Amino acid sequence: MNDGEAAGIVPASSVRLLYTADEAAALLRVKPRWLKRQAATRKVPFTMLAGSYRFSARHLEEIMRMHENAPERGESHTLPHRRARRQRTTDASDDGTAPLRPRPGPRRMARDLGTVVGRLPT
Repeated sequence: MNDGEAAGIVPASSVRLLYTADEAAALLRVKPRWLKRQAATRKVPFTMLAGSYRFSARHLEEIMRMHENAPERGESHTLPHRRARRQRTTDASDDGTAPLRPRPGPRRMARDLGTVVGRLPT
């Protein structure tokens, strides 16, 4: 038996490296708390080892693939989408009257009264 064939020794090339949640989060550029929460709710692949979440390179690739957003086909994204303006609604009776509005607050009423009082003839 030579040195490379010692019992219980596994070649380094066949061992898959597992990252801790903190290391994996740093590689994915997310917060460790987010990654742990996702693993706890079984939304991302992981390995549980000695009560800790561990992630392989394959797990990290799968997480990236799961959260990837591809552009939709068939739509032109050259111009931004503009929302149509909402038309002012009229009363349900359709007689052309505008809907009721709330009363103005006390400051506005005092200001409006001040301009009216200034215009009264003496």
